[in-house]
Amino acid sequence: MSLSKYVIAAAAAIFAGWASAAVADTTVPRFIVVRPGEAPKAAWRRALLADALARHGITALPGPGAHPATTAPTIISGKLVTTKLATTAQPAAPKLTFKYATPGLFDYAYFEFESPAGQILFASYSAALPSSTSGTVTFEDPLATLSLYAEPGKWILSYAAIVDGSLNYTEYNATQLASLFPSVTLDVTNSGVVDYTPPTVTAGKIKTKKVSLKSTYAYFEADLTVTDDTSGVAFPIVFISPPGSDFGLSYDDLPPIPKLKGTFLSATPVTAFSPTPTGAWTIVGYGAADAALNYFEDTNPTDVQKLFGTTTFEVTD
Repeated sequence: MSLSKYVIAAAAAIFAGWASAAVADTTVPRFIVVRPGEAPKAAWRRALLADALARHGITALPGPGAHPATTAPTIISGKLVTTKLATTAQPAAPKLTFKYATPGLFDYAYFEFESPAGQILFASYSAALPSSTSGTVTFEDPLATLSLYAEPGKWILSYAAIVDGSLNYTEYNATQLASLFPSVTLDVTNSGVVDYTPPTVTAGKIKTKKVSLKSTYAYFEADLTVTDDTSGVAFPIVFISPPGSDFGLSYDDLPPIPKLKGTFLSATPVTAFSPTPTGAWTIVGYGAADAALNYFEDTNPTDVQKLFGTTTFEVTD
């Protein structure tokens, strides 16, 4: 089976997760996928974005081949209406205004803010239906508020994207946004408990060295020993990958209550990959997230081997 077909299967699982996240009103992603050669935190960023957009009912994202130059939507200019936010004065949501032109009819736009230590907040706005080719929007996303654990300091508008009704899109990095916005800085204060340090993983154990597709629940299971300093461990992460593929998938498994230290079960169904191949599967990496949504990930094969004593497990008929 080709890699591309496994990618399609994983993408289908992710879309299903976005829909369920919107219904359940959860604050954490349902699925995390790590792509080949992906830098640390990139997988987490995409998972947070998926969850943020799902809260607005957005599950259709642009794909390869989108945004032809002749019809790409554009953000012409913008402004941070809110320049200061206090986490204890909820809803701690930034207000923005932006002017746009979309030959293909405006659908939605989203803006990413990043703290000095790398915490992320996405603010999104979507039209009731794609119907306008240009306009100005001033909005405050009530579904995107700073956590009570948020890091104080200068948060930067680091990324934005605008999407039209045909899923053509244009992305903007921090440098480009600085030329469109008079200021890209959001001053955040937090007089409460602050947590912007990710948890640490100190030990791991594979519970299912063999997974049978005939079993009632064909799950790969592993225990991780995880420690966090403030908000408590929210869930462990173990990325698994089928033969012939080089990307990984992990389901989150939330404990009843976040704990500062403990052993946490990670369980991911191998049937999330369809069709499900037998043979030697790869443990691509591991990590954890805390209740403040700080994230740690390690996809170094040497570290995986050291933690688990192996980098593979078997799936059988």
